[in-house]
Amino acid sequence: YAAFAEMEDEVRIGVIRNLADFTRALPPGPVRTECMKILPSFLPESWAPRDWRNRAVIASQLGPLAALGEPRAVFDHLSTVALGLLESEPVFTVLE
Repeated sequence: YAAFAEMEDEVRIGVIRNLADFTRALPPGPVRTECMKILPSFLPESWAPRDWRNRAVIASQLGPLAALGEPRAVFDHLSTVALGLLESEPVFTVLE
């Protein structure tokens, strides 16, 4: 699943969109944590204003993934994604 993170944008968005469902199908424990580690790799160094759809897809996975993970894994891997989405400057540009 992690190999798809390095593919074209259309494939990457499909991977993100289905990450929580895929993770839910795995047994609880370290394997699920490994899936959570993938999500931060989908965050670009900087966002373009047109990337609001990608941000929305990533954000839509945070809640379902958090419900599936161990608290420490959620903190270590998903909180950085949530904070990255919040402090993304283009979000303000889109809202203006």
